[in-house]
Amino acid sequence: MTKINTVVLGLLLFYSSSSFAVSGNPERGQSLFMQRCAMCHGQDGQGNNGMAVNFREEWHRLTKPDQVIMDNIRNGLRTPGKSYSAGMMPPQVLNDRDLRDVLAYIKQRFLH
Repeated sequence: MTKINTVVLGLLLFYSSSSFAVSGNPERGQSLFMQRCAMCHGQDGQGNNGMAVNFREEWHRLTKPDQVIMDNIRNGLRTPGKSYSAGMMPPQVLNDRDLRDVLAYIKQRFLH
């Protein structure tokens, strides 16, 4: 197998396994979302008074690979070209299980 084929195969495996295959518990994730995220994103995901991204309008953000979204949650994020009243999303101290659970919830709830 050529080096290019190996890279392509690796990328296909990465994206097919991580794009939408969330293994978390959305019920537990909902509780974590309400405790940790809803103050800025709103309980309905529409952004609390412009404090943070509106997942209802910008649902496409949730189509990124799971690992990318979890890294954004863990490390914080400033969206280029966007301004929210809360500023940059601060890093969240969550373990891997908590991250998977929150991600499962937001994808289930807000991804169209």
